[in-house]
Amino acid sequence: MVFGLFDEAAGTEDIAVVAETEQSDDDALAQLREDIRRQIAQRSDVVARVIELVPPRWLIKTSSGKVARSANREKYLAQSR
Repeated sequence: MVFGLFDEAAGTEDIAVVAETEQSDDDALAQLREDIRRQIAQRSDVVARVIELVPPRWLIKTSSGKVARSANREKYLAQSR
């Protein structure tokens, strides 16, 4: 899931990615973050400033199974403070 995070200091919006993974090894998580960051940059010329890897079933979904973007953004913000 991808959403914007406003950077007050710069007056811009940063890209944040929250992705579920079963991986728990620190080295593997670091590699996965780097792989995600690189793929985004190569395909869109955008840099993801935040890549948060969360455990399975962390993301909130609607009754139809779609990712609830605003609810997940709020959940991320509440947990990152």
